[in-house]
Amino acid sequence: MNRAPLLSFLVFLGGCAPFELGHLAPLEDALLGVDDTHSVARVVRVDSDPVQTTEIALAEGHATLVPRPGSGDTEIAIFTEGTLGSEDELPIPAEVVLVDRTGELSRWTLPRQFRVAQMSEDGRYLYATAPWGRLVVENEVSVVDLTEPAGPMNPRSLSLRSLGGEVPSAAAFSEPMPWPDGAPLRLAALFAAGQLSLFDLDRPDAPPLTIPTTVNTAAVGPEPVEARFVDQELVVRTAAGSQLLVVSLTQSLDGARRFDVALRTLAASGRVSAIAVDRRSTTPRLIALTGTRVHIYDLETSLESSVELPSPYSSILAFEGPAPGDPTTRPRLVLWGTSPSLTFLELGDEPSAVMDASALPLAFTPSHVVADGAAGRLLAFVGGGHGGGFDVAGSAGRTPASVIDLYDRSALALATTPDVSRAAVSSDLSDVWIASGDGYVNRFDIDTRSQEELWLDDPVQSLLPLPGSAQRVLAFHELPAGSFTILAPGDTAPRHVGGVF
Repeated sequence: MNRAPLLSFLVFLGGCAPFELGHLAPLEDALLGVDDTHSVARVVRVDSDPVQTTEIALAEGHATLVPRPGSGDTEIAIFTEGTLGSEDELPIPAEVVLVDRTGELSRWTLPRQFRVAQMSEDGRYLYATAPWGRLVVENEVSVVDLTEPAGPMNPRSLSLRSLGGEVPSAAAFSEPMPWPDGAPLRLAALFAAGQLSLFDLDRPDAPPLTIPTTVNTAAVGPEPVEARFVDQELVVRTAAGSQLLVVSLTQSLDGARRFDVALRTLAASGRVSAIAVDRRSTTPRLIALTGTRVHIYDLETSLESSVELPSPYSSILAFEGPAPGDPTTRPRLVLWGTSPSLTFLELGDEPSAVMDASALPLAFTPSHVVADGAAGRLLAFVGGGHGGGFDVAGSAGRTPASVIDLYDRSALALATTPDVSRAAVSSDLSDVWIASGDGYVNRFDIDTRSQEELWLDDPVQSLLPLPGSAQRVLAFHELPAGSFTILAPGDTAPRHVGGVF
């Protein structure tokens, strides 16, 4: 059945329409649930008594929740794929609805059905790929500028100039760059096997510039899989590639487009598995991991230094703070990957300068690391699902495994339960909450190392922290029905809520 978009409306708990929860996301002092079956979203505000519920009608089709980077976990984009229609019903295109704790903020309708939605690193653009619903494969990508209302050019369509029938698989977007003609330049890069295409976002009628990633015209080159815009350059990592492609942007002289490119490569010791950019030196530096070696490049001069690592690593985090055995606050990197250890690199002022390296063995293999440089510590997590079989956006399904004190070179174990769905860390990294299946919940204060225990009337299925000043955590008893207890530090009489879904 076709569903026309409806205005959001506010109701209080009780008397809600049927709701089948399929997707979940935390918002600021609120919870977002999405029902694919009935094409409706529900925002539940938990900072009022009783809780307030806002309903948002959605277009039909499978939904994906995409957290908006840079919003502090306060905004979520709901992407619906659309439907093909039938003899009796018109097709429904894909749609994007941006929401926060108050409900719907903006809505955009895409030109057709798409299967995949992703967000630019700065949270400005949502782009949809994998169009479907026709017998031919198309290279179309639909781009939504989340900072602008819907209009004739928002969303806009980009079409990759394919060199051999390839389809776009990913994209990267630049910040506005100062440009010689006086108007900032903003680019989108679309990736496909063996090529990338660059589009001027402010001049949609200008032809894109397509760059092959190989000089061998008889074979398809490696596919770009990761890219970083760094000022007037784009650094591209390709699948299984041991070289990084650097695309330098220059002013075009032919007038067909505002920019042209010059290409160069940076060689590494093996297949590059991850890249990162660090701007804390005199000029930006690029960090690349190749298994057991890290390469650090000066992007201005292409000078490079490298350090052999004790184990293979695949993740990079730049932070400002001390390191085990060195209490001085300095620019540093911490690396982790597939082994139970962390490696710290102390960086110098010059882009390729590495002053020191040290390793810290762990009793587990971290899946994610968060730095709290002001407190001189790291929080290490291990991976795992959220539980309950629900798609939970904005929550990586992590359990806090250890606090690493960077001053005294120690790792304090936190959650020891193997059930990662019943352990969570507050969004400000100050508290760890651990629940048992029988209804006990423990809160551990990381700063004071103190604990408190609460007894809840019902067993806890999972915990979900919410951003916000109160640092609330929801202890779900029956997740599909929306039955939970609202926990907060120091609250000795937590409030139970039932039936919000």
